Amino acid sequence: ERGDDVAALEWFGRSLTASDWTLTHMGIVAALALLGRTTEARSALDRLLARAPQLSLSAGTHWWRNGGWPRMREGLRRIGFPEAIPV
Repeated sequence: ERGDDVAALEWFGRSLTASDWTLTHMGIVAALALLGRTTEARSALDRLLARAPQLSLSAGTHWWRNGGWPRMREGLRRIGFPEAIPV
């Protein structure tokens, strides 16, 4: 169900067992942030940016164009995900 952050976190966690895709990690970071699990979200964000430092919100919008992206983007912004590609 749209907006169900607990279900989103569970879904992204299960999907990691099938694929270590960057977008999956972004979803985990966003869901943790939206759930107020700030320490876990920051830790997950640090791990994500260590493996893919070129990530930013502006660079990532082409990955997810369905109705879930605004919610994911909100969570990523909340935790301090970079807005633009780091220089």
